[in-house]
Amino acid sequence: AGLGEPTTLVPLSDSNTRTRAISTKILEGLVRFDSEFKPHPVLAESWETSADGLRYTFKLRKGV
Repeated sequence: AGLGEPTTLVPLSDSNTRTRAISTKILEGLVRFDSEFKPHPVLAESWETSADGLRYTFKLRKGV
């Protein structure tokens, strides 16, 4: 059995579980989070948080 048709391919605009399950198979994010919500690099090689905690600066890995 498949997941069916997603309502969109933009996961941030839809909270549908089906949409999220499909989009995670075809889209990569800057980071991924493990079971303890610790971020790990994916498209981002590294990142910094501003002193006030309001801005994140990501360094993308080569070729992205």
